Amino acid sequence: MRKRDIAAIILNWNRARYTLACVASLRATHGAHRLSVIVVDNGSKDSSWEELKQLTPADVTLIQTGANLGYAGGNNVGIRAALDLEVDYIWILNNDTLIHHHCLDELLRAAEKYPQAGILVPKILYKDPPGTLWYAGGSYNPVLARTVHRGLGTQDESRFGATCDVTFATGCSLFVRREVFERSGLFDDRYFLYWEDVEFSCRVLHAGYKICFVPTARIWHEEGTSSDHNERLSPTYHYYTTRNRLWYIREKNLGWTKVSAYMFTIPLLLRRLAPLITRREHFWVEKSAAIVRGLRDGIFGRPPSGPKLGSQSAQLTKR
Repeated sequence: MRKRDIAAIILNWNRARYTLACVASLRATHGAHRLSVIVVDNGSKDSSWEELKQLTPADVTLIQTGANLGYAGGNNVGIRAALDLEVDYIWILNNDTLIHHHCLDELLRAAEKYPQAGILVPKILYKDPPGTLWYAGGSYNPVLARTVHRGLGTQDESRFGATCDVTFATGCSLFVRREVFERSGLFDDRYFLYWEDVEFSCRVLHAGYKICFVPTARIWHEEGTSSDHNERLSPTYHYYTTRNRLWYIREKNLGWTKVSAYMFTIPLLLRRLAPLITRREHFWVEKSAAIVRGLRDGIFGRPPSGPKLGSQSAQLTKR
């Protein structure tokens, strides 16, 4: 296998120590490749930018967006920089991941073997407890507007050991052929945060590519570290997961699947309100309001709230 040029993109929003650990694991990978690492700081509010400039290895490209562009917009800044490098593949990684030293080699081997695969995804395990799966392939059900991670929360075993086609690639790790971005476009940054990987997977499949799960390629994921005080319980999480799920149904589902998806999803989202109101947990008013706003904006197709900044404002540093 001839040497391939790969650019790995790591998006940082606060918590630079996770990003630095991810970079270190990437630089320890083996295989027949030339790897460029691009770290995009997404307008961090802590000391991340200074830490990254001080501690990141000199051959890593640093980009500062100047504002929080969300997962979609921040990664798009890195993707554009990677496309300028004329690489063969672009690898998008959550900053809270650690990479097995043979992972990249296995992804490349599968990419050469399955040229119809536009996206390749590794097996993703929780960092703790050991051996517990987070993602062993995924699917999207348009009837229910629901994504599923195969094997989530179970122990890794032989039934998750076969390479196969899947219908949903998680944004935690996306190994993408350059031509996919050139033909299908980048992430839809209107989604800002959450469900942009569902939309991207759908668009890539619609363009005629396949998504390939590669179980011999492994990474470890510490879920939820990119946000303050557990993003999964925050008003931000509730707003964007509600709003973007409904907006996806509005834009992508057709015919009777749109009706069925709404009939399943809206009651499900409304049921999120009950425990918040009855238990009155921390920030219950803000979380409840976020769900209501998400329902409103998703059903009526309003753009998400949140700061926006054009990619032309990004500042690139390579030391």
